[in-house]
Amino acid sequence: MKDFFEAVLTINVNADIAEAYKTAIESENHPNGLRDHWNGNYAYVVIGDQTVNYQDNTPVDKNTVNLTIQLL
Repeated sequence: MKDFFEAVLTINVNADIAEAYKTAIESENHPNGLRDHWNGNYAYVVIGDQTVNYQDNTPVDKNTVNLTIQLL
């Protein structure tokens, strides 16, 4: 395959909306029969473990998770 590309992105998001991001990204990048065209990309999203970010040894953003997005 000469035109095969892959991108992997990891972003930190609020844990409360991680599932909404996953659903939106995966549904936008899969053929679902509802649109006249499809962009040809597939997306796979993994919601990671909950993380605690620190700033000056003080916890900040306790309710976040890493969202890993793989686009093919």
